[in-house]
Amino acid sequence: MNGKELGIASKSEALPEVTNLNPESIQEITVLKREEAVKIYGEKAAGGAIVITTKE
Repeated sequence: MNGKELGIASKSEALPEVTNLNPESIQEITVLKREEAVKIYGEKAAGGAIVITTKE
């Protein structure tokens, strides 16, 4: 995957970069379940991951 990782957040927190993201700039949202997320991001993503791809 190309792009900038904004960070890892738990269920109870949000990243400022995501909360301030303009919805019009979103190209795609991908949900990665545990196994796939861990392969890419390691154990820090054991609960899964949400990947937001923005338009250029």
